[in-house]
Amino acid sequence: MKTKFFKYEVLQSTLVLIFESPKTSNAFGIQEAREFQKIIQQLRASHKDIRGLIVTSEQKVFCSGGHLKDYAKGNKKSLEKTPQATNIKINRELTHILQAFQKLSLPTVALVSGDCFGGGIEWLSAFDQVYAAPSVVFGMWQRKLSLTWGWGGGQRLKLRMPKKQLLNLLLEARTLSSYEALEAGLIDKIYPRELLALKALQYLQRQYDLPQFPLKAIKENDFKKEQKIFEKLWWNPEHQEVLKKYR
Repeated sequence: MKTKFFKYEVLQSTLVLIFESPKTSNAFGIQEAREFQKIIQQLRASHKDIRGLIVTSEQKVFCSGGHLKDYAKGNKKSLEKTPQATNIKINRELTHILQAFQKLSLPTVALVSGDCFGGGIEWLSAFDQVYAAPSVVFGMWQRKLSLTWGWGGGQRLKLRMPKKQLLNLLLEARTLSSYEALEAGLIDKIYPRELLALKALQYLQRQYDLPQFPLKAIKENDFKKEQKIFEKLWWNPEHQEVLKKYR
């Protein structure tokens, strides 16, 4: 598969994506997001044994935010009557891609060894686990661009931290150290850079050792329907296998 922004490899049961777009300081725009989604879809179809996903980068910046050229081009192409039409379309597609990724029926881990800003934090919010190196900084800089959350990041981050705390971070356009991000709930673990991949693989192996059947339901976070979901899961093949131990 020909790619422009991501290198990839499959290590046993784990898909590893390396984000490499140095000319834009690893901006994550619509082309990057489409390629990200395409790689995952195509490799899962061709490698049925893929059970987990890691995303990392070897750049000094893990993600600099949204690709602002996407929006500048959009304004040039849009009709004067609807100057925001193209930009809104881009934003909605990005949101859809990240929402679908959040619900992906695979455990996912982001390994952040470079700084992360703006839209990059919204991307991180879609991962199950975020591990960072000690020296990384995280910038909630949306307000500096006279914006707020645009890709569903606010809703996802509410699962990680109290709403009031999230609101204050955005109001203040805060820049956080790794340790502040850990305390806030933005990330899950801090490890030396050279240990990030090992720790991610250890986490994924623990996931692989657990029943896989309920993973999709757990990740969809539909708490209003949890009883109905439970009833649908009851007596699935893995459940039956576990119950054999108690008979």
